[in-house]
Amino acid sequence: MDATATAPARRGRPRRSRIPAQPRLADKIVMRAVNALVTNPKNSRTHSTEQVAKIVASIKRFGFTMPLLVDGAGMVIAGHGRLLAARELGFAEVPTIDGSYLTEPERRAYMIADNQIGLSASGDLDMLSNEIGELDQEGFNLSLSTDAGVIRNLSPKGISTRCASRSPFAQYRWMLRGVLGTPAVS
Repeated sequence: MDATATAPARRGRPRRSRIPAQPRLADKIVMRAVNALVTNPKNSRTHSTEQVAKIVASIKRFGFTMPLLVDGAGMVIAGHGRLLAARELGFAEVPTIDGSYLTEPERRAYMIADNQIGLSASGDLDMLSNEIGELDQEGFNLSLSTDAGVIRNLSPKGISTRCASRSPFAQYRWMLRGVLGTPAVS
């Protein structure tokens, strides 16, 4: 057989990409101009004006703590909401991680995974309740960390008169304890 002959074309579904034995680690963060970055039109995650406002408030309070993942052309793979917030804040540059080592299908798949993995997480409501209670007692403004509207969603009965006069975060803590079936202690 001729050494230059090619293998017959594969029929059916394309071969799945192989998962590397050792995951790649982001080894450096590069500051990039905000106006050189582009949101991906194939990103299925949408960001409402209200959510972007929350991201803006979070960045103002805690800083820009998580870089964007971008490809070599400046297309965002992960961090679309943070880019929108950075634009609203008037940032000239933002921290980025170069994801150009990913193939085009891997970038698309990662964008989906990044948006979906967090949705399947669960939490320890008792631990959350304790943290909220402690931070509230210390006088820390929790408006960026929790949504007081969640209180009403935890119980169809809403807030009882026993906790109606408390701060929204004390109410939240009280409701969490009620959801867990533990006594409401404040």
